[in-house]
Amino acid sequence: MWRRFVLPGFVLLLACGLAACGHPAPAPVAAPATPIVPVEVVIPALVPPPDAGYMWPYVDRLYALGWSADSTRFAYAIQRADEACGCLTVDLAIASVDGGESWHDQYQGDEQVPGSTEPVDFPALWTRRGAAWSADLRARGIDLPPTATLVPLPVGGDAFPQVTIQSTAVGDDSTFGFAYLTRYEVAMSRGGEPSVMADFDANGGIGPQQVEVAGYVEAPDRLHAIGLITEHWRGWEGQQQVVTVRVVPAAN
Repeated sequence: MWRRFVLPGFVLLLACGLAACGHPAPAPVAAPATPIVPVEVVIPALVPPPDAGYMWPYVDRLYALGWSADSTRFAYAIQRADEACGCLTVDLAIASVDGGESWHDQYQGDEQVPGSTEPVDFPALWTRRGAAWSADLRARGIDLPPTATLVPLPVGGDAFPQVTIQSTAVGDDSTFGFAYLTRYEVAMSRGGEPSVMADFDANGGIGPQQVEVAGYVEAPDRLHAIGLITEHWRGWEGQQQVVTVRVVPAAN
């Protein structure tokens, strides 16, 4: 905006700044956040071999979504094993390397692959809904990209870190007619006092038939990590098992 002043002998035009004339300057536009790209954490024991038969277990699939700037919080998604639903169930969460969750969301739906009656998988769902989940995660401080390399963590032996599994079980003569674990505890030590990575108590209900330590995934700073536990459950239809994945602390 310009203002015109008439002075003896000449005309003076003065420019009026936006703020000085009562028009606030436009707010700066923030650069769009880098979109989150999920990366699958491959657990070798859950990958079916070429000759796997129809009795191969139904298994969870884990996707890394990113880390907080200080590498102490890990965001992930688990596509849950579908034994009989015919739908897609996904749990999304932010887990602390010391244990506990600071955010959790769940999706369950029957969105289908175009031209098919099969439900979409998590990567396809992310292309449709990932922008909203990305915004949630960015708002909660998930700023670093995901890491997805699984490092084995042997159970037993003399090397550190040492991992132990203690459990109690019932046999095929149980109330439910098959064997399962009534409780278990997975602990890890790097030379000091052991810390509990995961535990379970059936409390009179059914438990998994087996628990295994899949390994750990390092944070970007390589000082922190999260652990992965797999639980093998008896399927509702009998012998075909369902294998679930647990994200657990790996600090000690």
